Order: sequence, then structure tokens, then C-alpha cells
Amino acid sequence: MAALSPAKFWFRFSSFFLDLLLLLLFSYLIIIGIINFDLLTVEWLSSQFWILASIVFLSLILLSSIVEGLTGFDLAKACLGLKLLDANEDRPIGVIRSLFRTLVSVFSIALLRLGYLAIAFNFEAKSLHDLLSSSRVVTRPVNGFQYLLR
Repeated sequence: MAALSPAKFWFRFSSFFLDLLLLLLFSYLIIIGIINFDLLTVEWLSSQFWILASIVFLSLILLSSIVEGLTGFDLAKACLGLKLLDANEDRPIGVIRSLFRTLVSVFSIALLRLGYLAIAFNFEAKSLHDLLSSSRVVTRPVNGFQYLLR
């Protein structure tokens, strides 16, 4: 088996952007479903919308972190041919480290994406959340939508 190469910045950016779009779409669909099935009144939702939206969004991030920790990829990484692995072994990082990685990533985003600058300054293209969680994002053999980005 050929050595897995570090994922390039634009693949990682595309994965992040696609993940964000999917999370927003699923959050929107869940909230619309709640409204359409009359589980909550529109009046209550209008007064508590941001609380409900935050709960749904955080729940989906948690679910994504669990899947990514167990399998090594989420939907966006699978589409783009990327995989999240342990820094020293070719295996997924596990749920706890994946949750930690996600929390550091969110913190990094809140700080003007400063943690992502690390990608430009190290050979393996690791961001701050990769370095702290001892993980790496690699490119798998070309398949799926990855052809579109080449």
C-alpha cells in the first residue's frame, strides 16, 4: 500500500466548508421539521429560536465528531477522499480525541482562524487542532468528488 500523503490546504478548506454547509442544512431541516409537525408552536420558536438552533447545531457537531473519531472521516471527508488518522498509526483517533480536536477547532475559528495558520508552516500541513490532538488528515486514493478538485 502506498504511503498516505498529507492533505493539501484547499482539500481541507473544501472539507471544512462542505461540513459547515451540511451542518447548517441539517439544522435547518430539523427545525423546519419541528415547525411542520407542530412539535413546538411558531410563537415559542420565534422567541427561543437561537437556543433551539444552537442545541441542534451542537448535537450535529457532536454526532459528526463521534462518527469521525470511529471511522476517520465524516461525509465531507469521504466525498473529498480525505481521512483523519492518528499521527503515528494508520487508524482513526477515537471519539474522545475527535471531540477534543473539534473543540480546539471551534476555539481556533473564534480566534480569527489563527490555528489554521499552522498548516502553512509545517511540512505535514497540520493545523493547531491536529497538533494538539496528535492527528493528521491524509489524502486517500483518488475517488468520489476529489476528481473535481484536481
